[in-house]
Amino acid sequence: MNDEYGYGLWVLVVVNSLIFIAFAASFFHPRSSRDWRVLGGFSAFIVALFTEMFGYPLTVYLLTGPLGGIVPGVDLSHNAGHLWTDLIGWKGDPHVSPFHLASYAFIIGGFWLIAAGWRGSLAFLRPP
Repeated sequence: MNDEYGYGLWVLVVVNSLIFIAFAASFFHPRSSRDWRVLGGFSAFIVALFTEMFGYPLTVYLLTGPLGGIVPGVDLSHNAGHLWTDLIGWKGDPHVSPFHLASYAFIIGGFWLIAAGWRGSLAFLRPP
């Protein structure tokens, strides 16, 4: 394990992936080849999800080498996973950078759109 960076926790990747895949298989009970393909696609998503979470994020992995000499401070660390904040030269905590705060606004707006669409779909389903 690499505690210095908060990445490289491959045991957590394997354990969490197995738990989620076993849980899905326990209630899905694949029978046909199509069912097995669906479970395989879900399993691939779960492995990719936990690899990004606990292994090495793909953005950091791919861009650390090329940007390491160009952008100061880009290394294999947890805060270096916020490459946009490094590229604009943000010096504070990357979790309060303009990009991160804008992402909060987009998330809240997305929830608002889902709620508005849900209300509209329920009104459409009500009998006259």
